[in-house]
Amino acid sequence: MLTVIEAALRQFPQDSIVPIPERVFPWSHQRQREMSGTPAEFLRILRWLFPESVTASADSRTIELSEEGLVVEFRLLPLPPRKIALLEIERMQLDIDLRAGDAAALPGLMAKIDRATQRGGG
Repeated sequence: MLTVIEAALRQFPQDSIVPIPERVFPWSHQRQREMSGTPAEFLRILRWLFPESVTASADSRTIELSEEGLVVEFRLLPLPPRKIALLEIERMQLDIDLRAGDAAALPGLMAKIDRATQRGGG
């Protein structure tokens, strides 16, 4: 017997993303935020979204994205893990700096990244 989660996951191919409506999220305008995850995970997602447009420092803590006429630098600072009982969740501070391009276009680009980095919950 399948669990509810297993049944839901079977609706989508393994390499696809669950469709999320196109929109700019309220936090897509923020230039600094706290995220769960590691710099390596964030870099992997950016390279998946924009395979030809991402460069990174050796430690993945500074990432540059050149996409849609924008040049964006992400600085990632690991933070202490969030502890919930015995569970530890990696987290980091993300600083976003627009190096070139139209600032009005940045929230739209960030919304694409936000959709790709969303995790379960609700």
